[in-house]
Amino acid sequence: MTHDDLRMTAAEERGRSLTILVDGDHLAAYEGESIAAALVASGRRFTRWTARTEEPRGYYCGMGVCQDCLVTVDGLGDWEVGQ
Repeated sequence: MTHDDLRMTAAEERGRSLTILVDGDHLAAYEGESIAAALVASGRRFTRWTARTEEPRGYYCGMGVCQDCLVTVDGLGDWEVGQ
């Protein structure tokens, strides 16, 4: 295997571009990508601050298992969406 074998041959196709509003800021996003992907792409690394020490918390597992990346969308928390 040569080094050239490891390169991607084509650009990744993304969904339709759109804009999301996050804490008053308009961020670029793409249909089909997660909110976390849009936040990371915009340079946002934190989703919340801890209650006691006010330390920033960011993405850990990225699957919603650890509860650190939970967000509120249109007034609904992750736990309420789809019910």
